[in-house]
Amino acid sequence: MRYTKDHKQQTRTRIIDTAAKLFKEEGINAVGIAAIMKSAGLTNGAFYAHFSSKQALVEAVIVEELKHQLMTFESVPHDKAGLEFIINTYLSAEHRIDCASGCPSAALIGDISRLHSDAKAIYMHSLTGVTDEIKDRIAPSQVDSTYALFGLLLGTLQMARSVSDESVAEAILASGRQAALRLAGAA
Repeated sequence: MRYTKDHKQQTRTRIIDTAAKLFKEEGINAVGIAAIMKSAGLTNGAFYAHFSSKQALVEAVIVEELKHQLMTFESVPHDKAGLEFIINTYLSAEHRIDCASGCPSAALIGDISRLHSDAKAIYMHSLTGVTDEIKDRIAPSQVDSTYALFGLLLGTLQMARSVSDESVAEAILASGRQAALRLAGAA
């Protein structure tokens, strides 16, 4: 059977997308190659045509997921209204519920902190684009707070995902939105 020219890239993308979803839902260490490949509808052997190791896959997932997040942020106007939109969307009930499609940092930051230095360097490099998009919209007097603002968003979302009571989760998100807007100088 002959495959199209872009078949290999499509398969690689399918593996990365499947791994990203599973990693964000269950954690990097909780998901093995076999589970990823089964979920992608591929054989385990096909994995090695695309990645040398799970570590290489994790690094590819980090890059692709943060690239997707960066493109999402770039599509929002570079003004106060754009920053408010980012904050309100990031700290929304929909984002809290949909971990698999949401922010890779919020879902994976604990796992990433335990990865080797190469993966951390890749994360840091990719994260810079995302934080620069926030910095472009933040009040000039608050630019030094860019990392704190993104950390506030991450931590608020993680906390809201960690409680079982919907009203408490929404209170956490609302409080985080208010604090983030104040920190950004947008409130």
